[in-house]
Amino acid sequence: MKGDELAYESYSAKGATVSLEAGYGFALNKSFGLEAAKYTWIFQPQAQAIWMGVDHNAHTEANGSRIENDANNNIQTRLGFRTFIRTQEKNSGPHGDDFEPFVEMNWIHNSKDFAVSMNGVKVEQDGASNLGEIKLGVNGNLNPAASVWGNVGVQLGDNGYNDTAVMVGLKYKF
Repeated sequence: MKGDELAYESYSAKGATVSLEAGYGFALNKSFGLEAAKYTWIFQPQAQAIWMGVDHNAHTEANGSRIENDANNNIQTRLGFRTFIRTQEKNSGPHGDDFEPFVEMNWIHNSKDFAVSMNGVKVEQDGASNLGEIKLGVNGNLNPAASVWGNVGVQLGDNGYNDTAVMVGLKYKF
C-alpha cells in the first residue's frame, strides 16, 4: 500500500470467503418468434449468502499510524431475479449461436459496514448496508468452445452511495 507522500509498505491478509447460491430458471414462454430462430423467455429467482472472513493483522506504518481491520466476518446476502430471452438459431447445434440478453435486479444486504480504524478513528463505507442493484447485459455462445458475456450494473444505497460497473468477458473451453 502507498499513501500520499508516504513510502510504499506491505502487509498480509488471510482468511476465506464462502458462498452459497441457489436459483432456478422457469420458462415463461417457449419457442415464440421468427421462422429462422426460436426464443424462450426465462425467469430465474436467485438467492445468495456470502461469508467474508478475510482479516489482516494490525499494521503500524513507518509514520506511526496504526491501521486495523474493523469489518471481518461480514455476511452479505443477495435476493433477486434475472430474466432473459434465450435465442437459438434453428440450424445451430445444442450450444452454438445461443444469445441471451438479460435484466437482473437484486437487493443486497451487508451485515457489517466495510471499515478500518486509523489511529483509533473508524472510517467506514457509508450507505452500503442495503443496496439496490440492476444489471443489463448479454451472454452468447460463439461456437461450442467459445462464449462471450458483458453487462452494465448499477448499485444504489443510502446517503448517496452508488457504484457503476461495466464487465466483459471471453470464455474458451479446451
